[in-house]
Amino acid sequence: FLSEHPLISASELSQKTGLSIPTVQKLLKTLRSKANIWPSLLVDLNKLNIRCFLVFLKIVPRVVNELINIIWLFPYCGRIYKIFGETNVLCYFQIPSKNEDFIHEYLTMLKRMDLIEKEFIFKVEDFYYNFNPRFYNTSINDWDIPWDEWGLWFKEYLLTKGWLHAFKRKTQEQKRKIRINKIDLEIIRLLRVNARYSFSELGLKLGVSGAYIGQRVRHLINSKVIKPTIASFRIGLDESIFVVFDCKEEDSTAIKSAFDELPMWQGFKISGDMEGIAAMIYIPIGELQELLYAINKYLIEPKLINKYMIHIIERWTGKRRWLPIELYMDNGKWIFNKEEYLKQLKDELEKLNEK
Repeated sequence: FLSEHPLISASELSQKTGLSIPTVQKLLKTLRSKANIWPSLLVDLNKLNIRCFLVFLKIVPRVVNELINIIWLFPYCGRIYKIFGETNVLCYFQIPSKNEDFIHEYLTMLKRMDLIEKEFIFKVEDFYYNFNPRFYNTSINDWDIPWDEWGLWFKEYLLTKGWLHAFKRKTQEQKRKIRINKIDLEIIRLLRVNARYSFSELGLKLGVSGAYIGQRVRHLINSKVIKPTIASFRIGLDESIFVVFDCKEEDSTAIKSAFDELPMWQGFKISGDMEGIAAMIYIPIGELQELLYAINKYLIEPKLINKYMIHIIERWTGKRRWLPIELYMDNGKWIFNKEEYLKQLKDELEKLNEK
């Protein structure tokens, strides 16, 4: 019920499950404290005048940690992961739309010092996320994913164009300007941590009325800036890989549907060095090889995609943060000091080269 309706009330859950309201409330607390399952948000940053970029870098091994710390000084860098594969660092930049060309200047300066051996850059066009407990076996308290069955279905789904019906149903969303303010960004920041905060709790934290919070949350949901979802990071899904597939739009739709069958993934529709889909897939400990085998056997070997990249994400090395709210102005614009950021990068790189 929670994966389909993340914000469902305890009373509604009580009616659907036949359990008492106190029992449901206790179970919700247990899910959060022991399984780390909680309601969160999927945020469409494009609607916040932010353009996102996935940047894969192969950094000279001797300076990987130092360069990660330097890149993290840039306030519009939202995530950094160490990875194993063709490159060794993945950066996720969240840049105001009017300054999106800055990413190329930034990367050009990084390469000048001969610290970057290879790079790939992808612009994020859309955002995906799904948590699916279907394959969690409560009798053994562990995941039981039929990888071969999933891979074979995946292949057949692509070959027989099973995606066609879903693809045809998709309608082009009309673009319109959405007005947000700094409190909206604070609301999103808090709801990403716990989407079950009451409006009154949020109002107390932000110094406004609960009624105003409710009005803004409804506005953000109706404008499709945010979408309630379920997040989990302690239910046996402690390994992850990042895949990038160059493919046609209709095939990326099928790939997205296949990934929705897995326990948890976060993805992006991308353009740039490849056109298609990028995804971070979370998997049970010890089952990495099964996933890689299924992708290779049922997707890569049949040549159902044009090009691909696969990286394993190093555990517990990620840096994550929300947007720099302090740089947002009430007129809807972001403060972006291009010259300051480039100077800071240049100064830090020169210090690094002197070591």
